[in-house]
Amino acid sequence: MKLIYHKTDDNNPYSPFDSEIVSLANGQNLLLVSPYIGLSYLKRLIKISKSWKLITDFQEWIISHPNKLQRLEICDFIASHLENIKHIPDIHAKVLITDNAAFLGSANFTQKGILERTEMSVSFSETDKVNELKEWFNSLLEISTNYTKKQLFDFVNKNENIIVQPKIAGLKIPFEHNKRKTILVPLDTFLKTDEDFEADLIQGIKQTKKDKVWLNRYFDLLKDLFTEYEIDENSQKISMSVTKAFKMPVSIGQRYIICPRHRRDAIGLILPLDFKDIITDYPDAAINQSYFYRNNTEEALWVDFDSNIIFSDDPFLLSSWHKAVKTEIDRTTISGFRQNHNPYYYKVVMDTNYRKKILG
Repeated sequence: MKLIYHKTDDNNPYSPFDSEIVSLANGQNLLLVSPYIGLSYLKRLIKISKSWKLITDFQEWIISHPNKLQRLEICDFIASHLENIKHIPDIHAKVLITDNAAFLGSANFTQKGILERTEMSVSFSETDKVNELKEWFNSLLEISTNYTKKQLFDFVNKNENIIVQPKIAGLKIPFEHNKRKTILVPLDTFLKTDEDFEADLIQGIKQTKKDKVWLNRYFDLLKDLFTEYEIDENSQKISMSVTKAFKMPVSIGQRYIICPRHRRDAIGLILPLDFKDIITDYPDAAINQSYFYRNNTEEALWVDFDSNIIFSDDPFLLSSWHKAVKTEIDRTTISGFRQNHNPYYYKVVMDTNYRKKILG
């Protein structure tokens, strides 16, 4: 679980709420619940999502906008998307659900809620909780209602003099003058395209400073592993990242399983605890003690080897690595690093024709 809020000492100009929401919504099937929504912000999310549905309180949504022109614009939008938008009276939750994650809290999906107000939300990817939220959303859909376009516009015309409650005159908040307004993240640079993913992959490969023989051997190790455990490109358990520093870790769940080291000629592997008993058989191996603890109990090893260990064809080492990886596969349902997954990293491992093109 991740807490999302505006940190008072953070100089990042971009809203942490928008950054998280955009990351979660990009390319996903989107389920939204909120009575207070900015139409421009909703359109922003629709633009990057695969599909979308919204449950709201029509009356609250409309009345929360003081300008009659804004209210009429909302009515037009609802009337044009009656298949996507449903009404539940007195709904007050603010929830965003994607295929494999969720975001909820106090923040309204408005420019003010996302950029300015002092809000607190959480983001999480626990499968059972996400599925529970989906079931809740579907249960609301079953009892939701709709209005006709005429009913919506009649409501606006009848209540055009109703405005949102004014603020108390003269009331000042001590820290208001120091409150920092953030901005939306730029979608064209924040969200990576296929070309960006491929460019990052190429740069990551270059940073390994390895020849084609080494790289093919490394990719084949991963291909054998993925084939054995039937890890396909859409598996939520795995994350194959190319970091900002162009490192190329592969993770299952919350743990690295393999990572080439750039600064020194090494490669790290996850291994079972009993590998400690024979570590002296590998003179260039070094256990990193800072990895893989739970509740202060060591659960696995992270061992750095000379990178040429991948050429050794050591059956015991490979089987030990596979054993440790299988433990992580069995314990997890989704990788917490999945939003950083580079699909072209998987492609270069599994598609040998594509690999020839990239290495060429």
